[in-house]
Amino acid sequence: MRFKKYLLRQEKRSVTVRMKKAFERKQAREAESLPLFGDQIREIQHSWEEEKRLRALYEGKVTDRMRQNHAAVWRKARAAYFALNAETRAKCRAAWNAWVGPSDPLYLIYVVNQFNGIRAARDARMAEDRQALNSRIMARLQAQPELL
Repeated sequence: MRFKKYLLRQEKRSVTVRMKKAFERKQAREAESLPLFGDQIREIQHSWEEEKRLRALYEGKVTDRMRQNHAAVWRKARAAYFALNAETRAKCRAAWNAWVGPSDPLYLIYVVNQFNGIRAARDARMAEDRQALNSRIMARLQAQPELL
Protein backbone atom coordinates (compact mmCIF):
# COMPACT_ATOMS: atom_id res chain seq x y z
CA MET A 1 0.00 0.00 0.00
CA ARG A 2 1.43 3.36 -0.94
CA PHE A 3 1.92 6.00 1.68
CA LYS A 4 3.88 9.15 2.22
CA LYS A 5 6.12 9.28 5.25
CA TYR A 6 5.97 12.22 7.58
CA LEU A 7 8.64 14.48 6.13
CA LEU A 8 9.49 16.71 9.05
CA ARG A 9 12.40 15.50 11.10
CA GLN A 10 13.77 17.06 14.21
CA GLU A 11 16.83 19.01 13.20
CA LYS A 12 19.11 21.43 14.89
CA ARG A 13 17.85 24.92 14.30
CA SER A 14 20.36 27.58 13.46
CA VAL A 15 20.50 30.47 15.91
CA THR A 16 21.24 33.88 14.47
CA VAL A 17 22.43 37.13 15.96
CA ARG A 18 19.11 38.64 14.94
CA MET A 19 17.24 36.12 17.08
CA LYS A 20 19.46 36.89 20.04
CA LYS A 21 18.92 40.63 19.65
CA ALA A 22 15.14 40.12 19.39
CA PHE A 23 15.21 38.09 22.60
CA GLU A 24 17.20 40.80 24.36
CA ARG A 25 14.76 43.47 23.15
CA LYS A 26 11.84 41.38 24.43
CA GLN A 27 13.40 41.08 27.85
CA ALA A 28 14.15 44.81 27.96
CA ARG A 29 10.57 45.58 26.93
CA GLU A 30 9.22 43.31 29.68
CA ALA A 31 11.40 45.02 32.29
CA GLU A 32 10.53 48.52 31.10
CA SER A 33 6.80 47.85 30.95
CA LEU A 34 6.64 48.03 34.75
CA PRO A 35 9.27 50.59 35.81
CA LEU A 36 8.80 50.08 39.53
CA PHE A 37 9.40 46.33 39.23
CA GLY A 38 12.09 46.40 36.53
CA ASP A 39 14.83 45.04 38.78
CA GLN A 40 12.64 42.21 40.03
CA ILE A 41 11.58 41.32 36.50
CA ARG A 42 15.21 41.19 35.35
CA GLU A 43 16.04 38.84 38.23
CA ILE A 44 13.48 36.23 37.14
CA GLN A 45 14.29 36.44 33.41
CA HIS A 46 16.41 33.61 32.07
CA SER A 47 19.55 33.88 29.95
CA TRP A 48 19.94 33.53 26.20
CA GLU A 49 21.55 30.10 26.64
CA GLU A 50 18.55 28.93 28.68
CA GLU A 51 16.21 30.33 26.01
CA LYS A 52 18.04 28.39 23.29
CA ARG A 53 17.75 25.22 25.35
CA LEU A 54 14.02 25.78 25.95
CA ARG A 55 13.38 26.49 22.27
CA ALA A 56 15.17 23.32 21.19
CA LEU A 57 13.23 21.30 23.75
CA TYR A 58 9.91 22.82 22.65
CA GLU A 59 10.61 22.29 18.94
CA GLY A 60 11.49 18.65 19.60
CA LYS A 61 8.24 18.14 21.48
CA VAL A 62 6.21 19.81 18.74
CA THR A 63 7.81 17.67 16.05
CA ASP A 64 7.27 14.51 18.08
CA ARG A 65 3.63 15.39 18.72
CA MET A 66 2.98 16.09 15.03
CA ARG A 67 4.64 12.80 14.04
CA GLN A 68 2.52 10.95 16.61
CA ASN A 69 -0.66 12.61 15.29
CA HIS A 70 0.30 11.70 11.73
CA ALA A 71 0.95 8.09 12.74
CA ALA A 72 -2.38 7.94 14.61
CA VAL A 73 -4.25 9.03 11.49
CA TRP A 74 -2.43 6.36 9.47
CA ARG A 75 -3.42 3.74 12.07
CA LYS A 76 -7.03 4.89 11.88
CA ALA A 77 -6.99 4.72 8.08
CA ARG A 78 -5.44 1.25 8.09
CA ALA A 79 -7.94 0.03 10.69
CA ALA A 80 -10.81 1.25 8.51
CA TYR A 81 -9.24 -0.42 5.48
CA PHE A 82 -8.68 -3.77 7.20
CA ALA A 83 -12.22 -3.70 8.64
CA LEU A 84 -13.51 -4.22 5.09
CA ASN A 85 -14.18 -7.74 3.88
CA ALA A 86 -11.68 -9.27 1.45
CA GLU A 87 -13.66 -8.58 -1.72
CA THR A 88 -14.38 -4.96 -0.83
CA ARG A 89 -10.81 -4.51 0.35
CA ALA A 90 -9.56 -5.63 -3.08
CA LYS A 91 -11.79 -3.04 -4.79
CA CYS A 92 -10.65 -0.39 -2.32
CA ARG A 93 -6.99 -1.29 -2.90
CA ALA A 94 -7.48 -0.98 -6.65
CA ALA A 95 -9.09 2.44 -6.17
CA TRP A 96 -6.25 3.53 -3.87
CA ASN A 97 -3.63 2.35 -6.36
CA ALA A 98 -5.44 4.27 -9.11
CA TRP A 99 -5.65 7.36 -6.90
CA VAL A 100 -3.64 10.22 -8.41
CA GLY A 101 -3.87 12.51 -5.41
CA PRO A 102 -1.48 12.68 -2.46
CA SER A 103 -0.72 9.48 -0.55
CA ASP A 104 -1.85 10.91 2.78
CA PRO A 105 -3.88 9.04 5.38
CA LEU A 106 -6.81 11.43 5.06
CA TYR A 107 -7.09 10.63 1.37
CA LEU A 108 -6.92 6.91 2.16
CA ILE A 109 -9.81 7.40 4.60
CA TYR A 110 -11.68 9.22 1.83
CA VAL A 111 -11.17 6.28 -0.54
CA VAL A 112 -12.07 3.70 2.14
CA ASN A 113 -15.24 5.62 3.04
CA GLN A 114 -16.43 5.17 -0.53
CA PHE A 115 -16.51 1.42 0.08
CA ASN A 116 -17.52 1.00 3.72
CA GLY A 117 -20.83 2.88 3.51
CA ILE A 118 -19.82 5.90 5.59
CA ARG A 119 -19.80 8.20 2.59
CA ALA A 120 -23.22 7.00 1.43
CA ALA A 121 -24.65 7.53 4.91
CA ARG A 122 -23.11 11.01 5.11
CA ASP A 123 -24.44 11.91 1.65
CA ALA A 124 -27.92 10.69 2.63
CA ARG A 125 -27.83 12.68 5.88
CA MET A 126 -26.70 15.79 4.01
CA ALA A 127 -29.48 15.32 1.41
CA GLU A 128 -32.06 15.09 4.22
CA ASP A 129 -30.68 18.23 5.85
CA ARG A 130 -30.70 20.04 2.52
CA GLN A 131 -34.29 18.96 1.86
CA ALA A 132 -35.38 20.12 5.33
CA LEU A 133 -33.65 23.47 4.79
CA ASN A 134 -35.30 23.90 1.38
CA SER A 135 -38.69 23.09 2.93
CA ARG A 136 -38.21 25.72 5.64
CA ILE A 137 -37.14 28.30 3.07
CA MET A 138 -40.12 27.60 0.83
CA ALA A 139 -42.52 27.74 3.80
CA ARG A 140 -41.16 31.15 4.80
CA LEU A 141 -41.31 32.42 1.23
CA GLN A 142 -44.92 31.32 0.83
CA ALA A 143 -45.79 32.98 4.14
CA GLN A 144 -44.51 36.27 2.70
CA PRO A 145 -46.02 36.52 -0.82
CA GLU A 146 -44.70 40.04 -1.39
CA LEU A 147 -41.18 38.58 -1.60
CA LEU A 148 -42.20 36.39 -4.55
